[in-house]
Amino acid sequence: MSQLIDIFASEADLDQLSIYRQLVVANRDVIRIRTVDDEDRSSITIADGVNLMQGTREMILAAACSLKSPRPLYRTGAHQEANEFLNRMRVGPIEQGSFVITLHSPVIAPIMHSGPTTSDIDDEPFERRVTQHLALALRATREAADLTTLGRQDVFRQSISQGVSANLCEAIVMLIGSFSTVDTSISWAHTRPVPRAHEVFRFGPSDAPILQEASRTLRSKEPRPDVVVFGMVQKLSRDELDLYGTVWLRAYVDDRIQTVVSVLDQFDYDRAIHAHSVNMPLVLNGDLERVGQRWRLLNPRVLDIIDKDEDYWDPEIK
Repeated sequence: MSQLIDIFASEADLDQLSIYRQLVVANRDVIRIRTVDDEDRSSITIADGVNLMQGTREMILAAACSLKSPRPLYRTGAHQEANEFLNRMRVGPIEQGSFVITLHSPVIAPIMHSGPTTSDIDDEPFERRVTQHLALALRATREAADLTTLGRQDVFRQSISQGVSANLCEAIVMLIGSFSTVDTSISWAHTRPVPRAHEVFRFGPSDAPILQEASRTLRSKEPRPDVVVFGMVQKLSRDELDLYGTVWLRAYVDDRIQTVVSVLDQFDYDRAIHAHSVNMPLVLNGDLERVGQRWRLLNPRVLDIIDKDEDYWDPEIK
């Protein structure tokens, strides 16, 4: 085996270790996150290391969530298939050259194969589809950031169908951290080759503000899942024969007093009537959505009625 590797290395003009690593991962797509730093550091802080691993995880998860139903924002815990895929990935051995995180995604070889495939992505196994979609999303994010720098508007929203999301932008910002540059490269399994053998996507600190603003904008258009709202009931409305009723709350949203509208079932609506009659605030849980200048709480549930003597009480929301 050593002699064969030596022959392959000589033919490919690569060192033996590089050839060995390629053989070991021949049946896996390989994702490498490599940091490049201006400083000559032989180590990184625990916080930077955690951010690298967490950012890598969130980046892969964002791509997996957007594969079937592209959206501006995901509640990643609700995507079972994406989380199961993440559990099948493996962290590879440490590589030389700055700080490199390597992820291996096993790919099943095709039963019949005659060279690099150009088939539709839907024909590929789920693992390969995720890595291809990750490449598409990173490419689109890179292009959107460049176009935004040149003055183009709403480019990130136009790239949602390509996998761009608030989750992905936030993951890249987390990866950038305190490093000068972060390169994400994807190498495809040799047992299931594609026309593009290797791709690299580079992001740096100058991209962070653009990605943060893109994330904020994408999030603002989507319901915020599982939010707790605290406010006073200003108005109630329910037709005589209806079981559900509408309530208008004066509540804090983004550190400002806002109007929040919600439709409650019979039990929670009766609790809202009681809170209004005794002039006490309600605490509700649900998915918060912006509609025009107002907010709407979807899938609501009343958690509590707060007494004025409790610490939660805030006279500003009267």
